[in-house]
Amino acid sequence: MNHHLNYYIRGSGKSYSKDIYLTLFSLLLHQPMGLLHGGASVALAESVGSAASLMFVNPEKQEVRGIEISANHLKSKREGMVTATAKIIHKGASLHLWEIRIVDEEGKLISLCKLTNMVLSRRQ
Repeated sequence: MNHHLNYYIRGSGKSYSKDIYLTLFSLLLHQPMGLLHGGASVALAESVGSAASLMFVNPEKQEVRGIEISANHLKSKREGMVTATAKIIHKGASLHLWEIRIVDEEGKLISLCKLTNMVLSRRQ
C-alpha cells in the first residue's frame, strides 16, 4: 500500500481568505475500528490553519503558534480522500481565528474545526 501526503496551496483571490488543501491517503491514520482517527483530522486542521496564517505574516520577522483548537467530528470515513479548507474568521495583528472544514470526495462535511493562532515577533 502506498502511503503519501499531498500538500498544495491555492488562494481564493480574496485578500482575507485563502484556501489550503491537504489530501491524505494512509492506513496509518485510522483508529482501531478502521475509521479516520479524530486526532488525524485535528492534526490536519492545525497544519492547514497554521500554513494559512503564515501567508499573512512576514516569516523573516514573525512566527505563528497555535494556541487553541476544537473539532466536531460529524461523519466517519474509512477510506478515500479528505480535503481541508481554512477560512479566516478574524485576522488581527496578534491573533488569527480560522474555521477549517474537512470534507470527503463528495463534499460531505467530516469535521468542522476552529483554530486560534498567535502571531509572535521572531527573536533576532
